[in-house]
Amino acid sequence: MQMKFTGLMARRMLVNFRVPAEVAQQTLPAGLRPKLVRGYAIAGLCLVRLERVRPLGLPALLGLGSENLATRMAVEWTQQRQQKNAVFIFRRDTASPINGILSEHVGYGVHHRADIHTCDEHGEVAISVRSFDRQQRARAIAQDAGSRIMRHSVFRTLDEAATFFRGGECGYSPAREFGRWQGVALRMSRWDLQAMRVEHAASSLLDTLFVGHAELDSAFIMRNIEHTWMPIGDLPLAQMDANASTRAGCSIRPAGDKPRQQLAAA
Repeated sequence: MQMKFTGLMARRMLVNFRVPAEVAQQTLPAGLRPKLVRGYAIAGLCLVRLERVRPLGLPALLGLGSENLATRMAVEWTQQRQQKNAVFIFRRDTASPINGILSEHVGYGVHHRADIHTCDEHGEVAISVRSFDRQQRARAIAQDAGSRIMRHSVFRTLDEAATFFRGGECGYSPAREFGRWQGVALRMSRWDLQAMRVEHAASSLLDTLFVGHAELDSAFIMRNIEHTWMPIGDLPLAQMDANASTRAGCSIRPAGDKPRQQLAAA
């Protein structure tokens, strides 16, 4: 069963790390490539507060709220000689028991249960995440910075960053079955991206994936945006042009296993 959902994205904070391209490539299935900005892959944490989320067509008063984390990286691939863009989501975590139970069954991928604590006031956002299975511990503290992007970021302007992240409206995250990633498209009523200054950011999963090669790059925030989610099917690995990928990727274990990476044969 696949369903469309709608609601309010009260807060979407993107905490970004730049990763050397050759390191990022080894965390992806064969056929995918990291999408690069000035030679670097962009990975990180997407920390989202959702409100009034309900199946499309139901009144808002029946909607639910939740705190969620997606650990992701921008990717691209070639399909029938055309470049496709998306976000590859290594793992989803949620504080919502309902999300944890239902998401995979309605086409949204596995959502792992986690304790997520937030403080969002006076222009500062502090979020901590600890998954029940102990595979993800993340923390971020950042302050509103308007249009002032962090120094040394690969992004030169807010418009450049907004264009880059708008290309990741489709996201693919692990299903329960090994080697399968379920896709979801995010449609937002508007894009209103603002920069943040990061005081602290860390993720145990990013440390595991990139073995110390992920360097804090930037952070952005969006607030109070009406949106719709819709399933788009599985990641089309079989349809990708194999000769367009510079290197073979890796095999990622099924959701719920320890996030260790195994290199596939080149």
